[in-house]
Amino acid sequence: MTALLDYTLRISLILSIALVVTYFVRGKSAAFRHAVLTSGVFCAAALPIFKIAFPPLIWTPPLEVATVMAPLVPSVSPFERPAPRLPEPEPATRTIVGFSPPQTPGEPKVMWPSFVVIIRFVYFAGAVVSLAALLLSLIRLARIGLTSKDVNHPTWIRVATEIAGEYGIRPSVRLRESRSPSVLATWGLLRPRVVVPAGSRQWTEERIRVVLGHELAHVRRRDWLVQLVVEVFRTVLWFNPLLWIVRRRLRQESEHACDDAVLNRGVPASE
Repeated sequence: MTALLDYTLRISLILSIALVVTYFVRGKSAAFRHAVLTSGVFCAAALPIFKIAFPPLIWTPPLEVATVMAPLVPSVSPFERPAPRLPEPEPATRTIVGFSPPQTPGEPKVMWPSFVVIIRFVYFAGAVVSLAALLLSLIRLARIGLTSKDVNHPTWIRVATEIAGEYGIRPSVRLRESRSPSVLATWGLLRPRVVVPAGSRQWTEERIRVVLGHELAHVRRRDWLVQLVVEVFRTVLWFNPLLWIVRRRLRQESEHACDDAVLNRGVPASE
């Protein structure tokens, strides 16, 4: 638990610095603020690798220092003979009216859980719940991908190829149409996919450009990887409120940055 507390303090320090920097550069673009938060997250993720290079925040005195700080034991002269120690008398058992002795011969000894054991149980229970929520989210995404179908409409393919070329996206992006009219999602790293709502084949080309410009901007910016790292951190250190704040801010800044990318392509802000 001491190592976990030290790791939490380090992460909190790095994330606090990143949040303070984003406050002072709030006049910059959303992409810049997102980059600052992302740098803080990945620096926190690299802490176990560089643990040797940084001293621990919870200081434990070495053996030599602890020996010096311990009270000195008075020495005995070789000519002096220490007095023999008499055996201490056993404490008498006192019976208080209304109370029973602490332990009666023949009865089982009751062991109450310590405070550290309770803290460990609460931590692991929260980590299991957080991990289960993350796995359910990934399973839901996988289910959406399996139940969707490929988009073969020529307008969608032409616009997607055009925007992917402008963004410089190397891996091919799979366009899928969901069965639900309210699902619009983008995920994946090596083989990213964009799932559009049902009935989107009837959209106008202007609307298709706006939607694909936003979703493909997520692919270009690798927002899926950043968000996945944050979710893993949240699973391990679910009790740290700074991770929840950074998680929400990253989502907001990524959405604003993708909106800026659409506007930079010449799409009017009214659309």
